[in-house]
Amino acid sequence: MAAFASKATEIFDENPELANDIPIVIRKVFHKSESEFNQWLKSQSEDVAVASLGQLFDILFIDFYFEKLNNRFLNWVIENYPGRFSKSELDEMRAQSEAPLNFYEIQEVFPGEGSYIKSIVTGEEGFLKDVSSSRSLVKWDIILIRCYRFNNHYYG
Repeated sequence: MAAFASKATEIFDENPELANDIPIVIRKVFHKSESEFNQWLKSQSEDVAVASLGQLFDILFIDFYFEKLNNRFLNWVIENYPGRFSKSELDEMRAQSEAPLNFYEIQEVFPGEGSYIKSIVTGEEGFLKDVSSSRSLVKWDIILIRCYRFNNHYYG
């Protein structure tokens, strides 16, 4: 989890009107009502549940356009709450908010550390520091992920 995530989550929680859009995102992404999604999460393994919640929060924080904010959440946080974050956290937030979804091919896996990846679209290569995925990915897998470069590493 990125260092800024807990602070961004606090800001999200301080703006309860934003939570009204959570069922919209759940329906669009998971094709379930909020209650169906919560029941489904309970029936899944911990890995699947954590990955699904991570996907939901990534979409809410980075991709979803909040009409109430006239912006995407992370961009709005950067503009309106910069004093709550260190320079490094703001830099990482900007990197993550600007990173597109992309297809990557796994070039090599280092279990428990990460994977060396190459973008199918741009050819850009780098080391993805993602311990959990390094336990399940194998060489030549193709993944769709948002990777952002920060401090000479990729994070997804």
